Amino acid sequence: MKKKINVLLALIVLISLSSIFLITNMSTNKLIKAETINQKESSPNGVVEFDDENGDNSLKNYILEYLKADKETRKTLKNRVYLKLTDENYVKPDSEDEIFESEMEKIEEMILNPLENENITNLIGLDKAINLKKLVINNNEDFIDDFNNLSNLTKLTYLDLNHTRVFDLGGLENLTNLTYLNLSYSQNLNDLEALKGMTNLKYLNLEGTNVEEDDKDAIKTLTNLTDLRIFNSKIDDLTGLEGLSKLKITSFDHILRIKVKESENKFKLPVLLNQNDPTQELDIVGNSNGLLRKNDDGTYSFTRKVSGIQRVEFKSDKFEKYEFRSGGASGYDIPPYMNILEIDPDIEDKVTITKTVKDLSNTLLNNEKETKLIPVIKRNG
Repeated sequence: MKKKINVLLALIVLISLSSIFLITNMSTNKLIKAETINQKESSPNGVVEFDDENGDNSLKNYILEYLKADKETRKTLKNRVYLKLTDENYVKPDSEDEIFESEMEKIEEMILNPLENENITNLIGLDKAINLKKLVINNNEDFIDDFNNLSNLTKLTYLDLNHTRVFDLGGLENLTNLTYLNLSYSQNLNDLEALKGMTNLKYLNLEGTNVEEDDKDAIKTLTNLTDLRIFNSKIDDLTGLEGLSKLKITSFDHILRIKVKESENKFKLPVLLNQNDPTQELDIVGNSNGLLRKNDDGTYSFTRKVSGIQRVEFKSDKFEKYEFRSGGASGYDIPPYMNILEIDPDIEDKVTITKTVKDLSNTLLNNEKETKLIPVIKRNG
């Protein structure tokens, strides 16, 4: 009987120990599992969310196509999509259809050339490419309508987003390292406020935009700007930009105006470059028919007395080839053209009032003599 009791007690102890082991093991597994879940939630390698609304033509699919391609295939893709990666040997497994943050962080340059009907509609997801230095999306046929997903890409120095639908540049305020910005033919664009104070910016293309004279207030703050392109925009008066000492105008409409202080007979004029050969500076003095001379300090002066707006004409005497990609056409010839610089001398008329007194022997208080004050207008010069 005693022996049976001992066996029973031993069995109870064994069961108790087993239960303790199982409970402890389950708790440990739960803890490990919970830690794993937490690691996934806090992992920097999380899945990036894109807008897949545009199907195969979404930004996500352009990136996936390149990341999955081997080196040889990437060469064939280069005219359509190119990514410069921090690790050029990285190839994404073909079985993976999601893009992770760690992969976006590998991208230093992105150049996309959407073909017809393959336009990218938005930039959602691009905010994770925090090491991006260069972004180019060419001829995207007016789809992208805001730049908010670029706001934290502070390493960007080169941004080319032509043919967008943006009205303003909200989202670019923090991109103070930009040196190159092409917004050409974004036909709705009419607000440059976000560019104020971007002192590193050297190239700004506003061709074919809706920017106006008021937007020069932002341009004035771009103290290192060297290349401004304003052809087919609403800016045709450069008055106020004289303080940009490095500025050169590469493209402009047929008539460009500037007001100068003729009374000082020393004024600044913009450097104008040949639109078809930006390495060639237009000769303002040589085309002025003796109207202007250039001073040793780089300023200009009139060689004779002038009144009213003066015109300097620049003519092209040959056809130039303009290359573009649209509807299968390769380009067309630009006929000989004429550009005109209009110089408006801001002549301040100084008015002098003199008095004629009929009887100089009497004071104005003498009512017995006829005294008249006759204002006489005399203009200087």
